[in-house]
Amino acid sequence: MNLDMPNSPSRIGVLPSSSRIKPASSRIAIVSPAGKSPNKSPEKGDQNRVQDKVATLSKPIIEDITESGVHIICPTGDLIILVQVNRNNVTEEIKFRVCSASLRKESVYFNVMLQPDQFQEGRLLAASKGTFIPSQPPPLEALPVITIEDIGRISNIKSVNLLMIDVFKILHGKEIARSSVPLSNLANMVVVADRFDALQCLANYARTKNLYGRLDSKLFPNQSAASTISLSTTALTSLDEDRINQQAYISLNLSHAPWFYNSTLALIMNSTTSIATEHEADEDSPMWHDLPITLRDELTYRRQCILSTISSIQDYFLQQYMSSTKRQCRNGDYACDLFQLGQMVRFFSKIATLDISRSLLLNDTTSSHQRLDKEWNINRLIESLRSCPEYQIDNYHQHCGLRVKLLPCLTVLQEAVLQAGLCLDCWKSSNRWECAWTGAKGPLIWKVGTNNVDTVSPCGKNHGVIRDMFMAVDRIWENDR
Repeated sequence: MNLDMPNSPSRIGVLPSSSRIKPASSRIAIVSPAGKSPNKSPEKGDQNRVQDKVATLSKPIIEDITESGVHIICPTGDLIILVQVNRNNVTEEIKFRVCSASLRKESVYFNVMLQPDQFQEGRLLAASKGTFIPSQPPPLEALPVITIEDIGRISNIKSVNLLMIDVFKILHGKEIARSSVPLSNLANMVVVADRFDALQCLANYARTKNLYGRLDSKLFPNQSAASTISLSTTALTSLDEDRINQQAYISLNLSHAPWFYNSTLALIMNSTTSIATEHEADEDSPMWHDLPITLRDELTYRRQCILSTISSIQDYFLQQYMSSTKRQCRNGDYACDLFQLGQMVRFFSKIATLDISRSLLLNDTTSSHQRLDKEWNINRLIESLRSCPEYQIDNYHQHCGLRVKLLPCLTVLQEAVLQAGLCLDCWKSSNRWECAWTGAKGPLIWKVGTNNVDTVSPCGKNHGVIRDMFMAVDRIWENDR
């Protein structure tokens, strides 16, 4: 918390003399349907539509209330907050009339700053209250002014006014004007709330007003239960990196588990720069571009483990068909095995998962996940492997090729990948490292079919089953024939 020390006159002042506050009734606009005659009946086919429109337009619309350039958050407020924001080397100043008691109740930042025995701001507020008439709202020109110079690393938005109005209204227990908040706006509100140490207040508002559900219906219109841990791989990869980062940042700070799980899974599956270990966010970039280093390390490591597991499928079957001791052909034909091996190398090279300039053996010094292009999207990579044709040397050698063996493995893999997101409860718990992949030690051998991965719950139980699969030193992708 960045609070100036006592006796800082540059941050405190008294608002210049101005006119008194206008009656509240003069600052509320009620909008009724324009251009419609109240006695004119709508056409029969449009009756319901017109009635809905009239009902919507006839609701009172509370405009932004300002007086002498001050946004009135609380008409009886005892304090003026002057927010100074430097944007493109231009300082923007916005004033808000607020209630100090409401701010201190919901914000640790303001609670500490406005204590009369610690900071000059608190002493000035206490002194000004002694001059107020208890039965009347204090005049605007008599209110003390406190300057806030840092509201956090928000994005380059059009209006800081609207953002701060929404934040201060929520801190005062009031409803903001919009029922549905855009994702970027909510992310910026989290940045400011984090700066003011008032995340719990914003979290309660977002949950009470169902902001998550409203956003889900817009972001994922084809998902029936988008606010649960049930998004398809297509939905997970449909958002751009900035929106995924916003969801991760919001859910981490507001403790919304479904968003945290889905956004971290999307960051793992997509090729993103924000989770790279060497990534350093620009100082002027918004906060969601700079996720905590421990979270980025975990997501990066999980992605590497998944890519290594995918590569192990390819390596396993190449090894099987290269073996001189065990025939893969159902008829025991060595020529069939050689044919299938050649077609496999051709297919893997075509989809760019195999670098034929390197050894095909598992003891190659290059890590298996490094053989896969770092730009791979994991979902598209699995779908590329699914496109493997059914090769056969002749009509007597059906089902001898890779496809019949590869597809069941990919099904198991894809089900496991969808359970590789981070559980918020586990990540925020004191025993986080018992469920984390970084620093954990995987088993020496994992065998397909030993664990029923499609029944593993992603909300806290048996996380180790999925972790063991992706962190095993060696994997056997076939049951004994």
